[in-house]
Amino acid sequence: MGYRNYLYKIKKKNVNNIRNLTLEEIKSKYRNKDEDCYVDIDDLLGDYETIFEFGKLYWDNTIARIEATGNQLFTNDEVQEYFSDYAPYLVGKNALKVAIEIYTNKIKKMYENLKEQVDNAKTDKDKVDIYAAHIYDYDYYWKKDMVINLEKESICQSWLYEHLIFELVHLYKTIDFEEYDLIFLGW
Repeated sequence: MGYRNYLYKIKKKNVNNIRNLTLEEIKSKYRNKDEDCYVDIDDLLGDYETIFEFGKLYWDNTIARIEATGNQLFTNDEVQEYFSDYAPYLVGKNALKVAIEIYTNKIKKMYENLKEQVDNAKTDKDKVDIYAAHIYDYDYYWKKDMVINLEKESICQSWLYEHLIFELVHLYKTIDFEEYDLIFLGW
């Protein structure tokens, strides 16, 4: 599995063109004349759009929960194994719903922990310091124009769950799932 996990948006017809290929077909169609050359999954997918970067997902069974919403990208086990470093899964709208649930729970837990820290603070100064740290984090993202960016298609460039969840909701509501599939993978 890769270091970071992503959601790609790709036309269903492109997925249908590669999903059932054998490893021999992939190598003969997508590899250079050099026999030892590895076929990169980007070459195979062709025209796609990276719509969401999850970052590193080593907690909360996030990877398994999102993968469980779909199936392996390739129906041929040998091909799936060939691209196992990416662990590509064909997922859909439900993957976004699960990601929204995961992020919602992370946000709730963060605020519960923040409230608990404040409640357990020994002095009023400690309580203020806890809130101040949170405020400075938010101030950083707003000053760097990472929360709202009108020049890019995505809603935000922030890594804060409270911001990213709106990106996920936007994708959930606007992707045409009749025309597009989602591929979840890591690299």
